[in-house]
Amino acid sequence: MEPDTIERLPEILRAYLSEHLPDVRNVSIHNVARSPGGNSRSMWFFDADWEGEAPVVKQLMFRANESTCFRDEEASLEKEYR
Repeated sequence: MEPDTIERLPEILRAYLSEHLPDVRNVSIHNVARSPGGNSRSMWFFDADWEGEAPVVKQLMFRANESTCFRDEEASLEKEYR
């Protein structure tokens, strides 16, 4: 992931959650940190809070596909071991 994208992650995550969570307002993102480890899909953890029917505080994570495979099909989520 590019350094400027990493710097903008709180803004990107806030926009994503605001768009995909119905009836929420004042979404805040804090403590964005990459999980240590060498995976082809990096894991990022963050804290999110927002207001809805009641205040909500969550610890969340997302995976970023940073494949180093020569072919995209080798990195597909469908082929990932679960």
